[in-house]
Amino acid sequence: MGAIDRFLKNAVFEPRDITAMSMALDEVCNELKVNGDALAKEIIATRIIELARRGERNPIKLRDHVLAEAKAQTTRQQGFVVESKLANTDARKSNRFLAALDQQDYLRLAAHLRPVALHQGRVLHDNGDPIEHVYFLHSSSVSLVVTMRDGTAIETVMLGRAGVIGWPAAWGGRHCNGRAIVRLPGSATQLAAAEFRAAARESEAIYQLALRYNDFLLAQVQQAVACTTLHQLEARLCRWLMQAHDCTDGNVISVTQELLSQVLGVRRTSVTLVEQALKSAGVIGSRRSRVEILDRSKLEARACECHGSIRNLIDNTFPIAPGEKKQVTASEIRMGISSPRDIHDRGRPVSTTS
Repeated sequence: MGAIDRFLKNAVFEPRDITAMSMALDEVCNELKVNGDALAKEIIATRIIELARRGERNPIKLRDHVLAEAKAQTTRQQGFVVESKLANTDARKSNRFLAALDQQDYLRLAAHLRPVALHQGRVLHDNGDPIEHVYFLHSSSVSLVVTMRDGTAIETVMLGRAGVIGWPAAWGGRHCNGRAIVRLPGSATQLAAAEFRAAARESEAIYQLALRYNDFLLAQVQQAVACTTLHQLEARLCRWLMQAHDCTDGNVISVTQELLSQVLGVRRTSVTLVEQALKSAGVIGSRRSRVEILDRSKLEARACECHGSIRNLIDNTFPIAPGEKKQVTASEIRMGISSPRDIHDRGRPVSTTS
């Protein structure tokens, strides 16, 4: 078994790619002398996996890329705190809550932010748990789930790059409502709930943004109720895949039919039939715990209106901070955003060619 295997979870790679990633992980850990630090190794492995997902499979290039990033990092063994200009910059670009803050308010949080890897299936909190940490999502997806007495569960909200887990800490909330579970693996930044609470006390802007975020979640739950009640399964499945695609940097989504049946509240056989129809139409490809988006425009045409409605909710909740330039990610190019003006003008497609 390669060194990277235990960090892969449900990710699917060829054996030679796993070997390449394992070689890169071993060399980076040896160079940084962190072989004995489990969390440090997890963070490095997660970064290597992210690079591999984007297409880099050369072990030397993987090693050099991660080592180059590590030059900006300071590592301390106790608690493994990573303080990185690069990490802080990336955090602000890739989470809409953080991007909506001005420089001063962002720095209130940045000093306490720590990058974390979120593995598929990890429960960030359960109903009634104390709020100990706040998570800002970057390249992962988290579902807020309601569980019945018989164990049946259904997704009420799907959160991606606009997601904040533990937001009630801003106004002194102490306990969690419902379960937050990682659906798509990826990265996030984390800070102690007490630090978030203190920042919200010191900054009216942070406090008000947390209140707007609470309103955004309520509106998204209302949209989800309407979607479940009024829309056909194919349209709902396509909407879910669109949202998942927005959360990732590639076209492959690590998801099983069993998971899709759970989040949509239907039988697995129903998901199988819809997937087969989408494959026949050339919209998606699927095999063994993953779905590949082959034609996003076709997927969007089959999705219900709820994807666009949720997208607009996000943009209305998280405007770009005054004086800040919008940083465009690959997922936002897919979403039709090329500048702050395009957030309010989605009628025309964005060309990615010169």
